[in-house]
Amino acid sequence: MPQFHDATADVAASVRELYVELAPGIARSLGRLVQPGVPVDDLLHDVFVVALRRPETMLRAESPRAWLYGIAMKVAVGARRKQRLRQLLGLADAREPTMPLDPARTLEQREAQLQVTRALHRLDPKKREVLVLFELEGLTGEEVAAAVGCSLNTVWTRLHRARAELKQKLLQLETVDQVSARRTP
Repeated sequence: MPQFHDATADVAASVRELYVELAPGIARSLGRLVQPGVPVDDLLHDVFVVALRRPETMLRAESPRAWLYGIAMKVAVGARRKQRLRQLLGLADAREPTMPLDPARTLEQREAQLQVTRALHRLDPKKREVLVLFELEGLTGEEVAAAVGCSLNTVWTRLHRARAELKQKLLQLETVDQVSARRTP
């Protein structure tokens, strides 16, 4: 009986260590992959519940980090589906996305962050996932491939296209803002 307890304690300790190390980055990724207003803490909780339910799979993975990010991508997809359903049924708020305000930030920084968030949310979800994991979370191409379940070549293709589309969308948003600013007295 003590051997079972020791094994369970070891698994819990391993998951706890990964949580301490990776939870902030996974939470940031989730926040970038779902619509504003979706409770990221709940999604992060769901990721680590899967880890606790399937620890042997996670610990046998070539990269537990990539495995957890892969689970996070699946959780984000589920959250996006749920949000679309809520919108379809008229249950979702149609309020403007808000970012947590930090008094030290300038207005310009907040506006830039909002622009990037809007542009990210206009990308195809598969491209957005690759871009967020590689560029913003610092995963390697191999880890991104394992996390999203595609080949390394597909990662590079999606990343290239996502960068180009993000640049285009940011330029479009900037142009719209400039036109709006000129119309404002």
